[in-house]
Amino acid sequence: MKQEEKTKRTRERILEAALTEFGTKRYEAASISSICSENHLSKGLLYHNFGSKDELYLYCVRYVYDRTLEYLKSCSNMARAQNPVVQMLKDRQSFFHENPLMGNIFFEALLTPPPKLASDVQEIRMEYETFANQCFAQMLEETPLRPGVTAEDARTYFFLVQEAFNSRRSGTARGAGEGAGIEEWEEHALKMLDLILYGIASAEEKKA
Repeated sequence: MKQEEKTKRTRERILEAALTEFGTKRYEAASISSICSENHLSKGLLYHNFGSKDELYLYCVRYVYDRTLEYLKSCSNMARAQNPVVQMLKDRQSFFHENPLMGNIFFEALLTPPPKLASDVQEIRMEYETFANQCFAQMLEETPLRPGVTAEDARTYFFLVQEAFNSRRSGTARGAGEGAGIEEWEEHALKMLDLILYGIASAEEKKA
């Protein structure tokens, strides 16, 4: 076996072990010792490939965001969706239902990233955020807005509500158990989007 192939397989093995560790325990509780002892890996081998716990965690976060984005872009129903943002959230929910550990890492990076790694995590998330923003822009193009409401108004309102929602959920996530709340979070995200688009009053009440 060539050295390049051997190195690739070693990194894949470490990645699989790290995804389980970070996806189960979150960053703070996870440890290199646990990754090694539970997966029969030597610390020397791990540190030869990844210089620190932080480097390994960021590698996992990048892997998760890359795979998530790859999946969302591959969904054929996205292009013909009536509401691209709703479809994106549903597709994401399906992906994390099949890959719960990746979902845990995704949402920790979104809601409660390790403070010292926050800027690195934000940089990793940029490509995904660009895609999400494109979905939102497409939704706005296909959504009749109220008189006096511009696309920029809608964008500003959406991101203000999203920031407040994420802030509240981050507090919940810090106190939650391992892997708790992902499907609930996704359901709430869909509900919040519906409220943003259609308000809280029924059509009958609006006519009264």
